[in-house]
Amino acid sequence: MKPREKFETKDLWLASAITLLLNTPPEYKLEGGQTIFVFPKTDAVYRAIGEYNAGVSLPVYTYAQITKRLRSEMLTRKSESGKNKF
Repeated sequence: MKPREKFETKDLWLASAITLLLNTPPEYKLEGGQTIFVFPKTDAVYRAIGEYNAGVSLPVYTYAQITKRLRSEMLTRKSESGKNKF
């Protein structure tokens, strides 16, 4: 089995932090009606995760805006996947 070449998470808050810290938006994947945030599997992504888990200080307004945008994307994709079932 080939190892994953992408880091995947369902955690909106973590995805928002990675997006902010790396200035890299995620790709999206639908699985079982849930949106998964997908980032490249790089050292920079894992450093950003470590910083987030250690409590890095993030600009609140920017973090909130990114979280809103990712949540909107997540809900839109979930809604669209439900429409395709019929």
